[in-house]
Amino acid sequence: MIEFERTIGSSEANYWYLNLSDDRGRSYGPELGLPHCAKIAIRDGLGRVTYAQKHHANQIWGMLKNWFIDNDVSAGTRVLVRFDPDEKHDGVPVLHLETEAHPSAVPSEPESRPEAAQQYASEIPIQLERQLEEFLASNPELIEPGLTMYRDEDGRLGQQYPTDVGVIDLLCRRQSGQLLVVELKRSRVSDVVVGQISRYIGWVKKHIAGDLEVCGLILCHDRDDALKYAVYAHPNLSLKYFRLRLELVSEEQL
Repeated sequence: MIEFERTIGSSEANYWYLNLSDDRGRSYGPELGLPHCAKIAIRDGLGRVTYAQKHHANQIWGMLKNWFIDNDVSAGTRVLVRFDPDEKHDGVPVLHLETEAHPSAVPSEPESRPEAAQQYASEIPIQLERQLEEFLASNPELIEPGLTMYRDEDGRLGQQYPTDVGVIDLLCRRQSGQLLVVELKRSRVSDVVVGQISRYIGWVKKHIAGDLEVCGLILCHDRDDALKYAVYAHPNLSLKYFRLRLELVSEEQL
C-alpha cells in the first residue's frame, strides 16, 4: 500500500493534473509500477470514479479534471493519496484521491457558494459541459465538415489529450491534414484561454505536427468581445459560439 498527503499547487489546479509527490518532495510515481500512459481509475472520497492516465514517471493527467471539479479542488487543497496495487476497477488500477472533506459529506450546492455561482454564471453548467465535450468528441464533424479526432501512435484519441503544459480538450485533424486544437472556454478570462491554447498549439507543433500546420479553435457559449479581439491578434486562432436549446412539448405537438 502506498499512502501519502500532498497540497495541490496552483499549476495543478489550473491545468488539472496531479504530481505524485508529498509535500516534502518525495516522489511516489515510480513506486506505482505503472508505465507511461497507463489507464487509472480515480476514486474520490464519495466513491465516484473517473479515469486518467499515468504521465511519464510522476504525474497523472487526462480526465482528472472531473475529480478537480466534482470535489471543488483548488490550489491549497490537501489530498490523501492511496494506492493498492491489488485493487482494480473495471480491470484497471485504482488511485484513491480524498480531500479534507468528510467522505460522507455531500458537496455544497452552488447556491451556498456565491463565488462559485458567480464564476460560472455566464458559462454552461459543469456537468453539461462535460457531456458537450463527449458529444463533440463523438461528432467532430459538427465543429467543421470533415474534421476527425486525432489518434497518436499509441492509439490514444485526442480527447483530453495530455501535454507537458496542460490537457487539450480536443485535438483534431482537418481534411487537409492540419491539426486543430479545440478548447471550450469555461469561466477563464480571455487572456488566460488565449494564452492556454497558444501553449497547446506550440506543444503540438514541437512534438506532433512536424511539417503540418497547427491551428486553434475556441468554442464559447456567450459573446465575449475581449476574447474576440484577442483572437484577432493570432492568425492561426479562430472563435466559434455554440448554442444549447431544450424545448418541452406536449404529446399533441409531437
